[in-house]
Parts: sequence; structure tokens; C-alpha cells
Amino acid sequence: MLTLVDQFVSEEDNIRLMEMSGLVELNDTMKRLPLGKSPGEDGLPVEVLRELWDDISPYCLKLIQEAWHYKQLIKFNTRAIIKLIPKIEKKEMLCN
Repeated sequence: MLTLVDQFVSEEDNIRLMEMSGLVELNDTMKRLPLGKSPGEDGLPVEVLRELWDDISPYCLKLIQEAWHYKQLIKFNTRAIIKLIPKIEKKEMLCN
């Protein structure tokens, strides 16, 4: 199946891929984020971000554009939290 797919990116496609995100694309992305999920490290669920979106979207866009320009994410965006959630009783036992 993969042999039927072109193995290269055209110059035109490459230019489009390398363009910085704009506010329209960011707004579309925000609308597609799933609701009812666990919040990130900042503790803000998507529902809160959507409620504040008109006020915070310019700042989010600036953050993304700066990361794109400097080719580096701020330290906050490179961390993750992993929490163990026991699903059975006797969670004190390491084997569980």
C-alpha cells in the first residue's frame, strides 16, 4: 500500500507545512479539543480554556509563534505528570 504513496513532499506542500500557525487555525484546533478530559499540569480543563478563549487566544498564539521562531518550547511545555491510579483493592501492596 505504501508503494502507491509519493515518498516526497512537494516544494509547495513544504512551504505550507512550514508556515506558522495563525489565529484561525488555532481557533479551529481549540474547537476540536475533546471535552471531559483530565486537565493538564496547569489544572485547567478544556472547558475553562474555551470559556476564556476570546481573552487568552492572542497570548496562546504569541506563545506558539515564539516557540516556532526560536525552535524551542518553554520548560513548562516539555513536562508531563504520571500518576498511578489503583483500580483494585489493597492498593498498599506494590504488586497491585
